[in-house]
Amino acid sequence: MGNRGDKGPGGLTPGLNELSSYDGQSYYVYVPVQAVSEPTTARVLVSVHGYSGRRNNAKGRAKARSFAECWIPFADKKALVVLAPHFDEQRFSNNYQRLNLRGLRADIRLKELVEALGNRLAGLPTERVLLFGFSGGGQFVHRFVAFHPDAVHRAVVGAPGWYMWPEKLPYPLGVSVKNSHSNGLNLLKALCAANILVLVGKKDDSQGAFRTKIHGHDLSKMQGKGRKERALNWVGAMKKWAEDNGCAFHISFTSVPNVAHSLNSKILELASGYLCNS
Repeated sequence: MGNRGDKGPGGLTPGLNELSSYDGQSYYVYVPVQAVSEPTTARVLVSVHGYSGRRNNAKGRAKARSFAECWIPFADKKALVVLAPHFDEQRFSNNYQRLNLRGLRADIRLKELVEALGNRLAGLPTERVLLFGFSGGGQFVHRFVAFHPDAVHRAVVGAPGWYMWPEKLPYPLGVSVKNSHSNGLNLLKALCAANILVLVGKKDDSQGAFRTKIHGHDLSKMQGKGRKERALNWVGAMKKWAEDNGCAFHISFTSVPNVAHSLNSKILELASGYLCNS
């Protein structure tokens, strides 16, 4: 473990740093050696944990930390400063995957953490990050991109249980957001035009969601029976929406052979190749 505690600008050491925000939220930052000496040549990769990482205890923090640690081999090779936040259930109302729009917003907090990282490591480019999330983190990622497209260079959506569908349905199932300045049409345009790769294991055929119905809609009938099927259907639905509305479309899909619902080296290798291919 590198550094511990949020002491203001600076203070990051090469390796894994365990930090906390002004209100006590834990987050982890891995800094490769080259990023300390030449921060302007590095890039920020945000890695978002799944639903099991939400717990308000050591296991939850360990899960978030693992989403920084799994990127270390790639970070050292490609000069990536990895930021892995812990979106604990108490602080974010057990709703971080859907950005927690009615409470402490997980998307706004992430932007604050990225800004704080830039203050700590002067010269580190933080205007547009690389974004990765798996399972519940994949839910967070595609919604974050919709709301903040200018903050993301490339994103990988890893096997979420369900998606924000391109229809005028209540958020988070659809894009109709109450009491918000966000326009559903703009959210969809932003998603379609963003550089997004959806990654799912070929054997990831589980139900993929704790709820079978949301806002009276059957998720299995609307989105598919398993994560792989839902991913394919979502990409297809987004592509059709883009074609019908004359919008750019840059979302792609890849299935990973011999992989079920597991974050492993195959998924990380594909994700790394996509994120860093620019």
